[in-house]
Amino acid sequence: MKKIMLGILMMFGLVSTVQAVESVTQSLQVGGEINVLVMEWTTDSSGDLTATETGYAIEGYLMLVETDPSGTAVPTSYAVTLTDSNGVDVMGGALAERSTTATEMSMPKLNGSYTMLPIPGKLTMDVTGAGASKSGVIRIYFVR
Repeated sequence: MKKIMLGILMMFGLVSTVQAVESVTQSLQVGGEINVLVMEWTTDSSGDLTATETGYAIEGYLMLVETDPSGTAVPTSYAVTLTDSNGVDVMGGALAERSTTATEMSMPKLNGSYTMLPIPGKLTMDVTGAGASKSGVIRIYFVR
């Protein structure tokens, strides 16, 4: 009987489902030689964030990336990928298995070594495995 009533209510649009919507807000902090691209993100109901292009071109050397999960308690270690226009992960996998509670930093990893890396344009950010409707901040430090 409950299933029949639920079916009737759904037919008339009286029952709605809530879908979490992903979002990314970007800002650029420019000061002296070091610039910081800040990307505040929120995942959708799948726990992922669709690949999002940075609104600003790096056009310099990528120094460091900081990941900071917000107070929404990211439930499992999550992964961040930053890719260039050729689809190459410019962090070399260094942003996999991020902490769910602590702010972490990493330099780009190239052929097993941590180093600054030239980035001639924009990057694309992807977040996976963070949990539904979870959020955090990624800070991309670079010099021009």
